[in-house]
Amino acid sequence: MLNKAINHRHYVAGQPKARFAYGCRLWALYTQGVQALFNKLIPVSLIVLLSACGATQPPPYQKDRNPEDRDQYNGVEGMAQFQKDQSYLASKELSDKCKKAKIDLAIAETEKMLVKLKSKMH
Repeated sequence: MLNKAINHRHYVAGQPKARFAYGCRLWALYTQGVQALFNKLIPVSLIVLLSACGATQPPPYQKDRNPEDRDQYNGVEGMAQFQKDQSYLASKELSDKCKKAKIDLAIAETEKMLVKLKSKMH
């Protein structure tokens, strides 16, 4: 149909109203073609996009790592795991400080006992 409109160009060349009508017909054909292409491309592109989103979604958190080594959390499940990891790390830090304090106390008591023994021996 587009070729038919183009072939009639010589007929409408000198008539402004006919030239306008010819331009309107060309525009209508163009928009119909674009609309048909658009109507076919949108569903296909949406399907590809949605399937790609599902395929590239990262895991919620790095399950293969220890809580100390995790640095990536994604989504609701990842945020829940982040809170668990933070709680664990805080508890572990306090536990480590407690162990260190017990060791320091044992060393101090041992040194105190050594000082007393040395003073008794002299």
